[in-house]
Amino acid sequence: KHPYKRFSEEQEAPPDIIEKLSEKMVPLKSQKKAPTGFAPYLIVSNGDDKTKVVRGFDFRVSPQRLIRIPEPDLAVVFFHSAYFKWRGLEKNRPELIKELCADWISEGVIFKLYEWFGASASCIMSLWTALETSVNRQFKETSVYHEHGTRAIQGDKIQWVNVGDKLRYALPEVVGKDYRSTKNNKFDAVMKVNDLRDKFIHPKPRKGQSMHDYLY
Repeated sequence: KHPYKRFSEEQEAPPDIIEKLSEKMVPLKSQKKAPTGFAPYLIVSNGDDKTKVVRGFDFRVSPQRLIRIPEPDLAVVFFHSAYFKWRGLEKNRPELIKELCADWISEGVIFKLYEWFGASASCIMSLWTALETSVNRQFKETSVYHEHGTRAIQGDKIQWVNVGDKLRYALPEVVGKDYRSTKNNKFDAVMKVNDLRDKFIHPKPRKGQSMHDYLY
């Protein structure tokens, strides 16, 4: 399922919140970037009559013009990329397989094949990055993980722990929940994505076999 939140610090904005934030919003007509202590927020509508406030950043497109751009949620950016790559792969796979069954392969089919490999790699990389980004957000400044039960690692330094240890040990210790024990096999699914990512980055030759047959 595609996530709904798309921006950083996104929240629904009832009138009192809008009024409060407006006091600290810098009007774009001032043509000046938000000074210290003021946040470059935007008030947006998502088309369902609900007003939301999102964080943005100021960008000068010319000496005379300053625009404020909504700051996207990077985890959603990566998931969005993976999701639509996957949709395209699902749609194009039958036709590509059909064309590869021909007696000879044209230049056009070779081009489609390269597009397939590129989209597959991009899908896996983006999906894994979205997953790891989401996991890393669970580690706050006050979080503490005891590596191997002894050495304490604190705050954002936990993000640099080996990904396997981070998922198996750091996350359960910090958030108090070990999702490896759930019946829906979420942990296995996450590690499968990590395995596919590793196959792209660290391919291992297999005698008499393709290194990339898993793409199909």
